[in-house]
Parts: sequence; structure tokens; C-alpha cells
Amino acid sequence: MTDTEGIRYEAFRLFEQQKYSACLDLIHSTPPRSIDTRIQILEAICLYSNGSLDDAEVCLRDLRARVPDSAEVCLYLGKVLEQKGDEGARTEYAKAVKLTPDHPEGIRRYARYLSGAGDHRAAVCLFRRLALLTGDPEDLAGLLKCHYALGEYEEGITRYQQAGSPAECFRIYLDLLLVSGRYQDLTDEIEASHGYQKDSDLTLLYCEALIQVNPDQADREFLIQLKRGPSADLASRYVRFLSSRDLIREALGVWSTWLAKSGESEYQLQGIPLLESVSGPEQALDLYQKVLFGDESRSLPDPTKWFSSYRNLLIRIKGPEAALDHVLTLSGSDLPTGILVRIAEWCGEVGRHEDAKRIFLQAFRSDLTNAGLAYSSYLARAGEKREQKKILGYILKTVRKARDLEAVADGILAMADPDHDLISSLNQRFDERIALLSQHGREVYARCLTLAAEQDLQSGSPDRALEHSLAGLAIVPVDATTIAESLFALLVASKTQVLPDYLPSQICPIAKTQNPVSTGNQISLSWLDPGEESVVEYLRKHRVCNEMDLRRVAGTRRVAGLMNRIMRKAEEQGVHLAEKEGYSEFGEVYRYAGP
Repeated sequence: MTDTEGIRYEAFRLFEQQKYSACLDLIHSTPPRSIDTRIQILEAICLYSNGSLDDAEVCLRDLRARVPDSAEVCLYLGKVLEQKGDEGARTEYAKAVKLTPDHPEGIRRYARYLSGAGDHRAAVCLFRRLALLTGDPEDLAGLLKCHYALGEYEEGITRYQQAGSPAECFRIYLDLLLVSGRYQDLTDEIEASHGYQKDSDLTLLYCEALIQVNPDQADREFLIQLKRGPSADLASRYVRFLSSRDLIREALGVWSTWLAKSGESEYQLQGIPLLESVSGPEQALDLYQKVLFGDESRSLPDPTKWFSSYRNLLIRIKGPEAALDHVLTLSGSDLPTGILVRIAEWCGEVGRHEDAKRIFLQAFRSDLTNAGLAYSSYLARAGEKREQKKILGYILKTVRKARDLEAVADGILAMADPDHDLISSLNQRFDERIALLSQHGREVYARCLTLAAEQDLQSGSPDRALEHSLAGLAIVPVDATTIAESLFALLVASKTQVLPDYLPSQICPIAKTQNPVSTGNQISLSWLDPGEESVVEYLRKHRVCNEMDLRRVAGTRRVAGLMNRIMRKAEEQGVHLAEKEGYSEFGEVYRYAGP
């Protein structure tokens, strides 16, 4: 057994025993000549497993440059980026699946990442493929969740039944029955499962279905289950059920018993309409202000949905002007952005524009995207088009995440007449992040390109309209047929207005073979960057160099990745510049092989 084989064997033994630190110590104490690519991949995985995400990312990026066709490297780089909250994880997972289309782990990680990011339209295709490859019920559950999120309830139910009704997918199957309106089937399934009373989630689903099938039985079941095992979710649903039947005092009694002292602000607010009906508006108003303007407001999932009813109640008690003055005294900087936006909109509605702008800007500093879009809408209503364009332009330049960019694009497209410059800036930002866009994002990008093509035709630029139409057809999702048809119609319209032999080089580039220009024994290295060119010149001068020699010239410790990149570029140019000649105590040895 050679030294390299022995080190590899010991490293993998430590790795399998989950002794990641010991494995790393062994690798780091090993001479460079004994470390091959497999051991370097193992080093990166150990760094990832130990939580050293930054070091793991550096190691994996270096490995990807050396072995660009390794799906394992792309997969682990995707895992690292996902843990760091970097949207680039999507690109790495996609590369891993492209390199090994039938590898279940790669497809599974990519599908779960997309589903977690809310891009169910893209994830559903991967989960379908995964379910066929593995037959694993957990993979089927992922597919059913996508069907649920996309509103494809009947398809999800059918797939569950065709798969033999696996127990691992039973809960999502019940959810599908509920949202599809098959209440009797839902109650039958839960009753047949036995012991549902011991499971609070099943109990809630059962009562939810009984409300539709037999309301009187549902009333009795709610009380039985609440006495058996109190649950805030169950009590909340019972309060809504009693309120829908105009049993206000009974609903207030349930709320007072199980929810009034709950730590969840949402449950506390649920009792406000009941208090107003039974005890009068003053007590209801006090509870509103305690929750919406206190520390608890931060824990509300969506505080804005309660603000309208609070506003109406406050106006009834204090009158329109006094009500707004009262709210302005409460609008501190620690309020949720959504509530600040609603207060600013209220100021705008009654003509108090100075207050509106002040509070919008306060919200804007906390939430660039959502508050910024609301502010731009207010400016449009106020007729301040120039200021609106300025705000939207600033947001477009500042947003970094693809999901935020998609939200901004939705806001711009909702405008009555989107500005040409904004659409142009939006298309440029989309083009920079095209690999990170969700299916919805691609659809929005295609709509922006459609608008750009229409504007180009109107302004007499059919050549640019042709480019935008072709670019839109290249990225539009297959299920966005209406947008695709519009783009195709624009393509035909623009094609009839340009020269017959016109072909936009930006969309359909013609690959030209660039032959290196030789001058005597020298060769042009213009296709290398300055750092790479200096390394090649040094190697040409000295003919044989090791990694330590080249580190001083390159200014980096990662000489192996640099030389692999140089050799790959040289091959693309049809030139043989350098070759590896083995290892030494100073790392890999390279011999110059060029002219």
C-alpha cells in the first residue's frame, strides 16, 4: 500500500466514525504530494460537517475549478451556501443535477431547496422524477406538498392512492382532502385511523371537517376534546365556529378560558370583536393598543390585517381627526413596518402629506422592498411621478436577493404605465441574476421583456424589439403560455420591420475559432488575465517549476487551481502550454510545453 493509499484509508476510516476533527488533523499534517483530489473532497466535507462553512466554501470553490465535472463538489458547495443563506446554492444544486441527472441525493437536495424557497413550480418536476427513481414515501410526501401549494389537490390525492397510501404521507393526504372539500372522506379516514383523540393535529382536522358535515356534532366534539386536552389552535377554531353561528357570549367564554392569557398575540386579538360586542368598545380598544403598539406587535405574523378594524373602532370612539392624531403619537420607530405603512397611507388619504412622507421614510429605512413599493404607490397617487421613479430606481440599485428583485418587479409591472428606463434597469438586473430566478421570477422577467419589446416597436426600434422577444422566449416557463404567445407575436411583428438578413449577435452569437497569433517563437497570451500571463512567462523562462516557485509569482497559495485554469484556457485556444510532471516536496511540478 502506497503512502497516498494509506492516508486515504485512514482518513476515510476517521470520517466514517464521524471523527471530523481528527480526520482534518490527519489531512493537514500530510505532505502536499500525498494529497489527491479524493482526500481534498473529504477535507471539504469534514470542514462542512464541523460547521467551518467559510473554510469549506473556499476549499470547495478551489476544487470546483480543478474538477469542474464533479457533481459531489457542486452538491456540497450548494449545501454550504444554503446554510449560509446564499442564493447561489440554487445554481450549485442545479449544476450537480445536470452533471448526474439520476443521482437521488442531488435531486432531493435541489427539490427541497426549491420547495423551501417557495418555488414549487420548479420543485414539483424534480419531486416527480425523484419519486419515480426511488419510490421512497418521503420523496412522495415532498411531491404531495408541492401539489398542495400549487392548488393541484385532486392530482395529489390520486398520486397518494396510486402509491398504495403510504403511512408517511397520511397527514398531507388529509390536508389535501380538507382543501379539496371532501369533508366526508376526511372524517371517514380519521375515524378509521383510531386514536386520533391523542393527536392534536388530527383532532383539529377532524373538527374542521365535522363543521361542514355535521355542525352540531362538531360543537360537541370541540368541547369533548378541549376538556380532554386543551389546545390553543383547537380553542381558536372553536371560537371562530361559535362566532359564525352568532353565539357571541359562548365564543367569548371559550376565548376567556383558553386564549385570553395566551402568550400568542394572534389569539389575544381574536377576542377583540367579542369584547366589543359584549363589553363595549373601550375595553376592545385597550386590548388593540396593547397588542398592536406594544412589544407583542413584533410577534404578530401579519399585524396589518388587524389595523383596519382598529382604525375603524378608533374613529367611532374619537372621531376622524382625533383618531389620526392619537395614532401619530404612538407611531414610534420600533413599530412593525407594516403598521407604519398603514399609518402613512391613512395620512395620505386625509391630505396630511408631510406626515405621510415622514412615516413612509421611517418605514422605508427599515424595509427597503415592501415599504419602498408602498411609498412609490403613494407617490403615484399623489402625482409625484418623478419622485416615484427616483425611489424605484434606488430600490432597483440596492436590492441584492433575487426574491426581493422579483417583488420589486411585481410592483413595477402593477403600475398603469411603467417607465421605459425602469423596465430597462429591471431587465438588466434580471439578466445578472437569471440563474437564481424562481419560476415566478422567470415569468416576471419574460413579462418585462415583453413590455420592453412593445416599447421598442412603438419607438421605432424593431431590431431591439427582436432581441427582447428572443430573450423572452428563451427564459419564459413552459406553463406561461399567454406570455409566450405575446412574445411570439412581437417576434413576428418586429421581424417584418427589420432587414431580412438581420440577426442579433447578442442572442445568437457565432462562435469564431480564435487562432493564436504567433510571432517567431512567441505566442499571444491575450486570452489570459495579467496574473495568469505572468505565471506562464515565468514557467516559459524556467521551463520546470514547482508549486512553491509559482506561489511567489502568482501571489496565491492556490497554484493548482490557477494552473488547471490556464491549461483549460490553452486547450480552448488549441495550444498546449504546460503539463504536470509529478510531485515533489514542494508540491506539484509543472513543465512548460508551449512554443
